[in-house]
Amino acid sequence: FTDKVPPLLETLLGATNNLLNDVEFTLDPGLGTPVTLQLDGAIGSLDVAAGPAIGTAPGHVTVFQDLVVRTTSTPIHASSRGAARLDAQPAAPNRRRSSVHLVMRQELLNSLLHSLWNSGLLEGQATFGGLTANVSAKLAPVVRPTPPDTDCKIDGVRCDLILQLGQLEVGLTDLDQVFAVNAQAGARIVVDGTKVAIKIEQIPARTVWESSTVEGGLLDAPAVSELIVDLVWPELFGTIGEKLSIELPLPDLAELGLTSLSPNLADAQLLLQMKQRPTVTGGYLTLGADLELATPQP
Repeated sequence: FTDKVPPLLETLLGATNNLLNDVEFTLDPGLGTPVTLQLDGAIGSLDVAAGPAIGTAPGHVTVFQDLVVRTTSTPIHASSRGAARLDAQPAAPNRRRSSVHLVMRQELLNSLLHSLWNSGLLEGQATFGGLTANVSAKLAPVVRPTPPDTDCKIDGVRCDLILQLGQLEVGLTDLDQVFAVNAQAGARIVVDGTKVAIKIEQIPARTVWESSTVEGGLLDAPAVSELIVDLVWPELFGTIGEKLSIELPLPDLAELGLTSLSPNLADAQLLLQMKQRPTVTGGYLTLGADLELATPQP
């Protein structure tokens, strides 16, 4: 058995090198040109410390990932100063409640959204209700921690994050009217098997005001607000929620030759059992789980 432990650990660590490597997906909100987002990750460093499983200084094996985010599009906001950073020096999260933790800087999500925005995902033309609208997002979408006093829930579970879209301009060319929109919606981190995805609230809270000077326009702010909920928001962020997911690469135990230890391990699998709901504290998003070896019942 001890001969099999080192290859098992090596395979587990090797799997982390592919966590976000060569990930690519295309988003098309129907406004213009689709945007392809590419992620390239690699192990940046390894920190190993001996110690007890619990306590003030538990033992751990920590793998740090370096990540490159890019798109295939030319940036359209050349003067942008980059993605929002809510905490310049976030405090390390509590990693003593589970045996395995996936910890991401919150800036990762903001960097992804900034890259999509800067590639023109929220720019273009949309047609709804027989009207043509020019859509342009003047500010990049951002995510932030859910305020303690919020009542935001998705499927009866409290939201983990708040997604905010500021200063989205909708110009109705046929009516010579321009409206500005500020919208925000809750989001949850959903774990299904080995897949981690984002689920976004279908109906956002929004503020809409007319920025044009047309008097007696055909549409008013409440009417445009309803159009955004029914037509624009699902196209913009429904696509992101469906595509933005991470597959956790658990290794195939059959390749490790565990059947030489026991025939009962022929169909053994590594499974992640979530032990706590995702938490967003101190600038980090943390998922906690236990890694379990599952074998078929005799």
